[in-house]
Amino acid sequence: MVSTYTTIRTNPNANVLLVEDLSTDRQGFVKPGDPSTFATLVMPAGAAALERTREDSRLRFVPFAATSEAPPLAVFESVRSKFGDVLLLLTPPGSGIRRNGLPAPVLGTLALGDRVTLDADITLHVSRMQSAEPVPPPPEIIGEPCAVCSLAFEPQTLVLLCAYCGEPHHLESEAVPAATRLECALLGACSNCGRDLPRTTGLVHLPED
Repeated sequence: MVSTYTTIRTNPNANVLLVEDLSTDRQGFVKPGDPSTFATLVMPAGAAALERTREDSRLRFVPFAATSEAPPLAVFESVRSKFGDVLLLLTPPGSGIRRNGLPAPVLGTLALGDRVTLDADITLHVSRMQSAEPVPPPPEIIGEPCAVCSLAFEPQTLVLLCAYCGEPHHLESEAVPAATRLECALLGACSNCGRDLPRTTGLVHLPED
């Protein structure tokens, strides 16, 4: 079983679904309300169909194709906006899927902490991975000015990305002399959306929060 506390370094800030599965074949492994026993599904880029594997009926994401022969359990898509990701949920008509205890609309949005109940056994908890480790700036922002210090992001610098909107903030290592070291991230709040910048690596939200 995948630990919910595993660091996903290939995508440090990603929407994830924590899978609480109480089906008969997994009794004793998944404890209700204990997120350390939940499996983790990482949201891929683009529209993703949620389906079960033929081999062991585990949940997985596959790229969504409207012409697919087998209808998906649901379709999820993370849409980037200036102030953060918007997670969309598309449910097949008559699926019986519930959002926070109420029937889910055919097309709706999900927020951090929302619950998506697929059936009597499986509930998906919406969370998000965050990384407190500085990384090289994404290629598309090289040469762009930092919103805090107005200096351009250069390939050799390190930045801390906001876990919610992806805004970069300088956070250079101690290898850079203190007099010239850029540490814009130490202000604590994102210069774009105003939310706290990551201080730890892991999940932003756990079901008991």
